[in-house]
Amino acid sequence: MKFMRYMLPIIPFLLIGGSRTLFVMYEKIIRTRKILGFVLMGFVLLFTLHYSLAFLNIYSGHHPSKQASDWLSENSEEGEVIAQEHWDEGIPHVKGLKLQDRLEMYEPDSVRKFSKITRQLEQADFLILVTNRLYATIPRLGERYPISTNYYRLLFEGRLGYELVFHAQRQPSFLGITYFEDPFARIDIEKPDGFIYPSGFLIDWLGWADESFNVYDHPQVMVFKNEANLKNYELMELINVGSLNKKLMKSEKQAGLQLSHDQLTRQRSGGTWNDLFYLSDSLQKYSVIFWYFILQIIGLVALPFTLRIFWRIPDKGYIVSKIVGLILVSVLTWIIVNLGIIHYGVVAILISLCLLILLSIGIAFQKYGDMYQWLKSNMKRLLLWEIVLLGSFLFMIVLRSYNPDLWHPFRGGEKPMDFAYLNAVIRSSVFPPYDPWYSGGYLNYYYFGQFMVSNLIRLSGVIPSIGYNLAVATFFSLTAVSVFSLISNLVYLTIRSQGRLSWKNWLTWGIGIFGIFLVLISGNIDGLYQVITGIKEYFQNGIIVDFDFWRSSRMMSPNSQGFEITEFPFFTFLFSDLHAHMMVIPIVVTTYLLGTVYFLDIGKSVSTLTKVLQIIVLGIFFGVIRVTNTWDYPTAVFFLMLILCGGELLFGYGHLVKRVFRGLVVVAVVNVISYVVFLPFHMNFELFNNGVEFSSYRTELWRFSGIHFSFLFIIFTWIIIKMKKYLDLKTLIGNFDSNSTKRFNIFKGAHFRLIFGFLLLVTIIFIPFSWSTFLFILALGLFISFMFAIEYAYNLGTSRYLFVFVVMALTGLSLLAGVEVLTVKGDIGRMNTVFKFYLQAWTLLSISSTYFLWDIFRAPNIFNRLVRNIWVSVFCIVVIAALIYPALSIPARSKDRFDPIPPTLDGRKYMETAQCSINCYKSQEKPFVINNDLKAIKWLQNNVSGSPVIVEGVTDLYMWGNRISVYTGLPAVIGWDWHQRQQRVGYARDVTQRGIEVEKFYSTAATNTALSFLDKYDVKYVIVGDLERGIYSSIGIRKFDRMKIFGLRQVYPAEDQPHDEFSTKIYEYVQ
Repeated sequence: MKFMRYMLPIIPFLLIGGSRTLFVMYEKIIRTRKILGFVLMGFVLLFTLHYSLAFLNIYSGHHPSKQASDWLSENSEEGEVIAQEHWDEGIPHVKGLKLQDRLEMYEPDSVRKFSKITRQLEQADFLILVTNRLYATIPRLGERYPISTNYYRLLFEGRLGYELVFHAQRQPSFLGITYFEDPFARIDIEKPDGFIYPSGFLIDWLGWADESFNVYDHPQVMVFKNEANLKNYELMELINVGSLNKKLMKSEKQAGLQLSHDQLTRQRSGGTWNDLFYLSDSLQKYSVIFWYFILQIIGLVALPFTLRIFWRIPDKGYIVSKIVGLILVSVLTWIIVNLGIIHYGVVAILISLCLLILLSIGIAFQKYGDMYQWLKSNMKRLLLWEIVLLGSFLFMIVLRSYNPDLWHPFRGGEKPMDFAYLNAVIRSSVFPPYDPWYSGGYLNYYYFGQFMVSNLIRLSGVIPSIGYNLAVATFFSLTAVSVFSLISNLVYLTIRSQGRLSWKNWLTWGIGIFGIFLVLISGNIDGLYQVITGIKEYFQNGIIVDFDFWRSSRMMSPNSQGFEITEFPFFTFLFSDLHAHMMVIPIVVTTYLLGTVYFLDIGKSVSTLTKVLQIIVLGIFFGVIRVTNTWDYPTAVFFLMLILCGGELLFGYGHLVKRVFRGLVVVAVVNVISYVVFLPFHMNFELFNNGVEFSSYRTELWRFSGIHFSFLFIIFTWIIIKMKKYLDLKTLIGNFDSNSTKRFNIFKGAHFRLIFGFLLLVTIIFIPFSWSTFLFILALGLFISFMFAIEYAYNLGTSRYLFVFVVMALTGLSLLAGVEVLTVKGDIGRMNTVFKFYLQAWTLLSISSTYFLWDIFRAPNIFNRLVRNIWVSVFCIVVIAALIYPALSIPARSKDRFDPIPPTLDGRKYMETAQCSINCYKSQEKPFVINNDLKAIKWLQNNVSGSPVIVEGVTDLYMWGNRISVYTGLPAVIGWDWHQRQQRVGYARDVTQRGIEVEKFYSTAATNTALSFLDKYDVKYVIVGDLERGIYSSIGIRKFDRMKIFGLRQVYPAEDQPHDEFSTKIYEYVQ
């Protein structure tokens, strides 16, 4: 999108530049050649004035759309049908006429597309083109839209039976001179007969008029009448749809993101599903114990390495050793599998564990004595840290046990996709893993989070339907301890810098726990709002309103076309989609801790080995972030750049340029390592939507404040306390020593008041406007920066630790401000842009706010008792408001399932009793029992080796379609259409084509057509259950029983086994 309207902000500067140019002309030309100068200046001024008046003249008459509407009212009969193109503007006040579904011209060219369009043209009486938005752009992409280009050419030539009967326009015109904007200027298509040129002297050499300045206020409206009444097949033949479509398919790439023959062979070499998990069914009930034991073993193996890397912080990294171990084991396993040393499996993971043991011993050898003494003398603290990990783990285990279901017809979320991808990774023998929803292809997705979970599943022997829920609890608990470590370490270091060295300060522990609450438990203001609304409804109408846990994740206006998702961590874990944005949270927080450790060593004497190790580990963690959830990668890079370059500037040594360069070099090296370690991933991964564009959407300030109310309250309190403490003029002047003045010599009390007053005034002025949130964020960031600058001037020792959280706050605010200006290309409105970056900002702001809160608590009593009591009361209200959402959403979410079965962690347990009566597939008329599918799934898990291709019914998103590939991980011909199109943008046509062919395969009665399909996609198993019987024609379903002579035989249920007409059948195709 490069429309001129996006350049409007620079127009004032262009005007200034133009004025300056005129002045230079006056200076350089008029003084020497007056006549030439006056003629030149006069021409510029007269042309500018004339064009301005000519453009204003557009509005002196009726809008062209209004003219077309009036013409239709006079020249059409009631009930006649109007066809229009999608994305085109509408026609006002069309009464008595039927508006048809719009022609979807921007859809990829295909037979299916034009079969629909020609039917619409056959049924329509008039075709209206309000603007040239489509017909002036699509023909310029002839290679991509050959059929559409030919369609437009024939339409304007009058060969499709439609004739131009009305043409309305209003061109910029004044005093008989007209600036003609030719809508056909950029396409090689002749204007239709009946096209009217404006009268008067035409200026038609000014070039193309950007659509931003003509399609809205003065479009050229053309009305075509269906004079020939051609049938759709006649139109198809005239447009030459079949021939052009064949040429198009030949010219397109068909083999993108496909596994090679060798990779396919190796992927299919594995054993059965049950061979992968060594725990028997009777032992699966102890899966929590086995899982947690494996997590502890991984942490123990990585402990020496972790202690060596984090040795300079108080807890030595002990508390994050589990996440460090899990990442390192996974990275080592991924590398040795990609090097072709061994196929992926338990043996590969055990080899990686052994390598990590050797690495830990080698790196930590010199400090083994110190490590042993530290562990021995800190046993009580180690136990408390383990309690934090275990407590958070069990908390989420209990939550998941009350709603572990991996699908629901309305609020199942994207668990089917997450579970399908997880199962595919588990079953893969080589990498990249195969795609379970695109047979023959590989996952074009950041799958490393699923890979880490797969390692835990393979090591523990837990089945995936239980492992899925255990993984949610694991990432929750790992996030909790990483947050606790980051906050408590920096709080302790701040205390130590003031001469107090004891961990026994319970405020240190308490503030760490509060950090966990703020990051992982607290909710936004919507919980409180729902309670107030519910109380009001009860007393006014006697109605008890159920708590809507979903609504709080959609805090933007329901009418917003940005379709924003305002998810926060507790909702993420409560809803429990095992998505990349969830799995990356503990990795990112631990990476922030790693970056902080490196920052704390700036300006200090540190061994070269320690620095090198820290940089390498940082590089690995950054690489893991990138292949786990790419959205977090730029944020992590921005944070690292701020903290290292800022740290070098404030606390480093040497020349200013040298310090900044040193920080940038470290950031660059970390990024290079992150790329090189995962080079095989990047070589296979294709990114289609890359870059950003200006956003057309803004966040209302009150909604923004409601989402982040708890952080804003703490941050504002911290700013006010700092201002009260430092901005008293006498204190400011009296307490500045010579060193402080050198560090901070430009600020005085009066200056601060002036700056803050100005920022506050600007924010208040702009509150009624759409940019109020952006300016509010900007002002808040500047306030935080100024407060840190003062702290840096007064307290150099403690400011080093405060700087970490200031950087985190500024990074979070930068994300929130950036969302107001930019959106990622290819986004749906700004859905994912807000979703991903708001979630990251929540983590950053909640961690920094926790430290600010501790800073508030330790501040001297600079306010009187009344003010302090009022603040404590308000703070308690804020905490209670933040607690309302988790308190009420847990029972609401727990009840949101098929059947109230006893607590369990098995995500497929609901299938044993659930009956799906609605939304299992489109236009569902009768319920069916899901247990029939479960039995078929278990048969496939017990009897099918490797990863052969299956074909099953396809439904709309989030329905019951593709359930076999979801629960077995076997590759289906095609899965969820939209997600595959997102991940294979360049091959979207093939995704659509596969969906069409699956529908045809099940619906046709022709066995030859079905056999061709089976051969084309190398299908081994055909699934026919209640879903397929409900979607596809009965005549098509019955043909499978007649295909035994062609090699398609029923293998489940076996013919000698009892079954009924509702049983899910599995046919095996033997060539």
